[in-house]
Amino acid sequence: MHKIEERIDKQLMEYRVKEKDVLKLLVEVSMTRSQVEIQLDEEDFGEAEKINKRKHRILEKEILSEINPIKKKKNSKKKQNKTLI
Repeated sequence: MHKIEERIDKQLMEYRVKEKDVLKLLVEVSMTRSQVEIQLDEEDFGEAEKINKRKHRILEKEILSEINPIKKKKNSKKKQNKTLI
């Protein structure tokens, strides 16, 4: 706690609570979090983002393939010249 006080440059006041009340809230939060994680898994949360990333990578590859064939043709001509010599 002292490190936190040093970090924020403030003296924190002690707040007394009953441990039983804190544990009750902790259990409630933990259960709710578990339920939400299950629900998100069932809804395939984040799946749309993964799909969009895949689409973006595919489009990048298509654009690069349109640009790179010109370079590949030049390289193939050099290779043909080397084999002829």
